[in-house]
Amino acid sequence: MRSIHINSWLNIMKDKYITIKDIEKLNKGDCVKLLAIDRNFYDLIDNNETGIEMPPDIFLQDNYIFEYTHNNKLNGMIRWIKEENINNFNFDINYNNDYWYPLNNEGELPEEDPQRLFSLKNIKKNYKEYSEETLIGWRGPMLLWDDVINENILLYR
Repeated sequence: MRSIHINSWLNIMKDKYITIKDIEKLNKGDCVKLLAIDRNFYDLIDNNETGIEMPPDIFLQDNYIFEYTHNNKLNGMIRWIKEENINNFNFDINYNNDYWYPLNNEGELPEEDPQRLFSLKNIKKNYKEYSEETLIGWRGPMLLWDDVINENILLYR
């Protein structure tokens, strides 16, 4: 059994972040469990005591974990693991060096951000214009839960 600090684990897992290709290969109705590595990721592991080693499924249990059921393009339905509600879901795309923005139902970015927080000028609008290796997620990258679960490691902060 190997113990890994959460920062080192995230660096190791970067190669497994989901991409356009990963979702495009799903058939309508396919369901996958996902872990979001979003802006609140570290806040949600604060309940874990510093230095205490835990299996990944226990260490990350308070993070954003949900079941995604594929529809088409880069959209489908999600059910947050800790809730019963099912909602329509469109992935965010990493459109420019760690800049993330949600796609619409057609897999496109808007002409401009209504909140004016992000500049979307002179960027590709349709996800098909991006490499199939482009990262997608929710407010940041995501991992397949099957890649998260590893009986040979323990995580700690």
